[in-house]
Amino acid sequence: MRTAAARTPPATAEASSGGVGEPTRRYFVGHGPATVKDLRWWSSLTLAQIDAGLELVGDELHAEVIDGHTYLAGGPPPDLTASDAPEVLLLQALDELVVGYAESRDVVDLAGLEAMHRDPPGLPSAVVLVDGQIAGRWRRKLRAAHLDVEAVAYRQLDDAERAGLQAEADRYATAHDREATVTVSAI
Repeated sequence: MRTAAARTPPATAEASSGGVGEPTRRYFVGHGPATVKDLRWWSSLTLAQIDAGLELVGDELHAEVIDGHTYLAGGPPPDLTASDAPEVLLLQALDELVVGYAESRDVVDLAGLEAMHRDPPGLPSAVVLVDGQIAGRWRRKLRAAHLDVEAVAYRQLDDAERAGLQAEADRYATAHDREATVTVSAI
């Protein structure tokens, strides 16, 4: 008869480190580019646990230092080839992109527009994202047959961006079995 020790496989580096390698890898693959401080805020892991996780994932992540912050990401680099149509997204106020980053949230607001125009100040707003950058805020009003999207643009939106906003509102309204009506005002 074999003992329990003989039947138990040897501990892996992942297991002996408290299992932090896989969560670390998944965070930076799914949320990157992000910083260690972002992962710490999001996960409540200690810096020592994060360091152990980074040691385990090794070359699976790539790093870039920008303005003194080290951003980590995993997986293939994003395709940055230009598209004719802008990508417009309507994000809810509590979307992870809006509230899920402690240090690197400015990556989606390089011009500082949201910080200047947040209403009310200090509270997250539902945001209009154009090509990965905050371009305004929005709210919805459900009506009997329509879903009204009222957007406040932090900068001038061109015709293609307005068309993208309408297409995103149409997609959103479809989930509510309604037609979308979009109004855009500027600050």
